[in-house]
This record gives sequence, structure tokens and C-alpha cells, in this order.
Amino acid sequence: MGTPMTVEELQARQDEIQARLQELNAEHAGVPFPEDARVEWAALNEERDENDKLIEELEVRRAIVDRNAQEEKRTEMGDGSFAVHVRKTDADIYDLTQVRVSAQNPAAAASQLRDNAKHAIERASYPTMDTETAQGNVERMLDRSDDQFGNVARRILLTGRPEYARGWAKYIAGQKPSAEEERVMSLTTNSGGYGVPFALDPTIILSSDGGINPFRQIARVEQINVDIWQGITSAGVTASFDTELSEVSDDSMTIAQPNVTTYMARAFVPFSIEIGMDYPNFAAQVARAISDSKDVLEASQFATGSGSTPHGIITDATGVVTASTRGSITSTDVYAVEGALGPRFLQNASWVASRAALQKFRQFDTAGGAQLWIQNLQYGLGRNGSGFFGPTQGQVGYTLLGWPAYASSGITATLTTGNKVAVLGDFSQFLIVDRIGLSTEFIPHMFNVANNLPSGERGIFAYWRVGSAALFTNAFRTFLL
Repeated sequence: MGTPMTVEELQARQDEIQARLQELNAEHAGVPFPEDARVEWAALNEERDENDKLIEELEVRRAIVDRNAQEEKRTEMGDGSFAVHVRKTDADIYDLTQVRVSAQNPAAAASQLRDNAKHAIERASYPTMDTETAQGNVERMLDRSDDQFGNVARRILLTGRPEYARGWAKYIAGQKPSAEEERVMSLTTNSGGYGVPFALDPTIILSSDGGINPFRQIARVEQINVDIWQGITSAGVTASFDTELSEVSDDSMTIAQPNVTTYMARAFVPFSIEIGMDYPNFAAQVARAISDSKDVLEASQFATGSGSTPHGIITDATGVVTASTRGSITSTDVYAVEGALGPRFLQNASWVASRAALQKFRQFDTAGGAQLWIQNLQYGLGRNGSGFFGPTQGQVGYTLLGWPAYASSGITATLTTGNKVAVLGDFSQFLIVDRIGLSTEFIPHMFNVANNLPSGERGIFAYWRVGSAALFTNAFRTFLL
């Protein structure tokens, strides 16, 4: 028996075996092995399998020793009991190999990944928004969207490593990452691109909610790591009164299985070589620019998307209330839209309209006598299932007929015949689906169109995937001029 080898020596031997297997295959390509080659091939494969078992055994032993060493670092208290373990180090948090070899089963591994990811979230720096809000966004996303294998937590740990963040910042500025940074970045490469560090990734922290794009505030938002969201919906059971001893009616539900496809969106950020070299905090500035472009694009798509891109609510909603006088708006029309929406959906309804339409609505009630606008000069009041919004996250500026009203830049501001300028409905029935992860690719040199020569300009090509659709089209009523 030969001298026992370390993990590193075994891994090096595995590389040698793989290289020799490739040589044998190339030497006898397309024809059966001769006897000596067949014997060598079998022996090498047997050795490789045995080495795999030895490597796994040694890694498990190493993980157990490391864990026991951490146990010994507990501090004895005055009553003879022991304090909790010492706080995990960065190496512990981001070491995916340790999780893999120490976990007893896949469920335990996923749980450990999520625990480590929450430690990473606590320690991360969020240059594009305040820390408390960002941490809350990421933790909610992790709790709601991670799968049974911990893939979302794994992405957070991979892109949250300090080496990865430094390497990505150098990469988008056109600088060469260090060997360690480059190795860590290669773990997340995807078709040539690199994922944005999670602390900057707008598909994870959702940093552009609100403003001219209210849909993420009021719609149902799901985050997935596959291409299509699939769900189950039903209009519910219809109960009835039946006479004594009569056969009960069949009140079974009609089940639908809606799906929402995510579509690729893209943004391109050009910059000069000098800016990449000299601009302070360049990575955060690029992330802000991409996040803003994402918000502007989605504001339009969530409102009026055609279906070859994310579906818009104005496009999907089938219930239409037409103006009593085509091309103009009266207070009667506002009541008509509210009256057309069924009670199931009215109890959690919100208005979304262009600013021009909301301003027109407000002018109906300049003296407050018509009571269209409830508390129309106060800020931060609006109804939801549990009472009123306060002047914090989720606030609205005003309500219309008692229902929260939001402005959207995606809905046309042109108040002419044939335009849909407002929608009322239950936006928990409008689904936005984010495929988690925004990736970037670095374009090292741009070429001038005049002579096809370099212009000293570089670029960042960013892409992400998002979808949206109304799950119940009957949950909304649009107003048509």
C-alpha cells in the first residue's frame, strides 16, 4: 500500500487521471481499445472512484474537526454553564464546501445556506439605498422565494463574498481582478456574464419601488429562479340554500392554472476609459443607472405591455367602462367605474391612473362637497385590509371614493377619445414575477461608426428577466374615454 495522500494530493492525482483518460480516448478515437488500453482505462476509473470516496471522507473529517474547534471556543459563565458559540467568521459564512460536506441531507444543507445568507445580509453594505430598508427587502425575498435546495441563498453567498464584490467592481471598470477575485467570480459566470453582487442587484433588493412605478407597491410580487411561474387560481365555491331532503347542488370549484413567463430586458451603460479609472464608487453608480432604467422600463410594461413582453394591466383587464360622454371625464364616470367592480375585488381595490387623469378627477371636488376625495388635502391616508396606511412604506397621497389612488407614468396622459386612462381593481390579482439575478457583461472597446476605430469608450451590457400578468382579468375595470 502506498503512502496516504492529503486531500490536495488526491485532487492533484484526480487531475492527472482525467488528463490520462482524455489521452487514451484521443489515441483510440472511434475504434475499440486494445487490451492494454482497456486494462489501463478500467484501472484509472477504479482509482478515480476510490479517490472520490477518500476525498469526501477527508473533507467530512476536516469539517467535523473545524466544528469541534468552534465548540471549544465557548466561554464558561459564572454559574458553570456555557455561553452560545462564537459568532461565525466570514470564512464560515461563504464556505459552501463546508456546508455540503457537513450537512446530513439536502434539507439540512439548504437550511444552513439560508442561515449563512442571513448573516451575509446583516454584514453587507448597500450603497444604493439605506441599510435597514435593503436588509429588510433581501430577507423577505429570501424567506419567500428560496427553494428547497437553497439556490437563492447560494446566489447571495456567491455574489456577496467580499472578493466577488471587489472583483466585479474592477471588472465593470475595465480593470483586471486579482487571481483570487477572478477565481471566485468564475463560480457564477453565466454565458459570459457575471451576476451583480446581491447588495447592488435590483432584482433582489427591489430598490426602485414606488414613485412613477407604483405597481410593485400594490401588486403581488413573486421571485423565482426558473423561467416560468405556474400557479393555481379559482373563482371560489358558490354556496346555496336547498330544501329539506333535496339533493345538494354541485358547488365544485373551477380550477385554472395560470402561468407567467419572464422576458429578457436589457440595458447598456457606455462610459469613457477615464471615468472607469477615476470615478469614485463607479460600481455603485452603474448599479444606480441600471436600476433606474429598469424602473422606467417596467413602469411602462406593467401598465400597457402587449403580451410579447410582460403583460400590462391596461392590456389584460377585460372589464371596460366607457365614458358617458366620449372624450371627456365627468364625476358620474368615476362612480360608474367603482360600481362596475364586483364586491369580491372591491374590498381590496386601488386606483392607478395617469397624473393627468388624477388631476382631472381632483378638479371635480374643488370645494369638497362632492366627497369624491376623502381627506383630499391630507397625506398618508389610504385603506387596506387592516385599516389605514401611515406616513411610512406603502403610503399613498390620497384616496378616490375611499380607495387608494396611485399615479403611473406608464398610463397615457393624453385625455382623448379611445384612450384608457385609469384602472380600478384588486392588484393582489396582478402578478409581477422576477427571475432572480441581474447579470452584466463588460465591453472593453467601443468602435466609432465613422471609421470603425476605437473611441476610448467602454460599456456595460446588463440583462435580467421579468414577467407580469393579471391572474383574474375580471378583478379590474378600466376607464375608456
